[in-house]
Amino acid sequence: MTAILDDIKVLEMGHVVAIPSAGAMLADWGAEVIKLEPLTGEMGRGITRTGGVDRVKKYASGEVNWVFQMMNRNKKGLALDLKKESGRDIIYKLIKSTDVFMSNYELSTLNRLKLDYDSLGRINPVLFMSSLPVMEQRAG
Repeated sequence: MTAILDDIKVLEMGHVVAIPSAGAMLADWGAEVIKLEPLTGEMGRGITRTGGVDRVKKYASGEVNWVFQMMNRNKKGLALDLKKESGRDIIYKLIKSTDVFMSNYELSTLNRLKLDYDSLGRINPVLFMSSLPVMEQRAG
């Protein structure tokens, strides 16, 4: 069966709910969605029950994390160390054939990692970038 987004490739660098749930819907509609996570896993892996994050159990307990599973269904996954050039190089290679890059990381983080619109747009000028940055908190 052909889905409406069969020819669309999405790189998703999101955590917790907003971007992962949007990526899951795109995957449901046929897009190839590749979830990018840090080597330690994204924050959403720590949600083990409704109403809170249990940081002690986390995902290592073997408990099924239904929230994470629901938000990341139908996706491929890739864990990278984006603080290293070798990790970013992998993303840059993927970006060449990607239609959409989605993230809800802070804009300053994307800039620091060279995963901002200007950097990625030089690699793929027709890339659509969807960013839902969390509010950046500043001391004082």
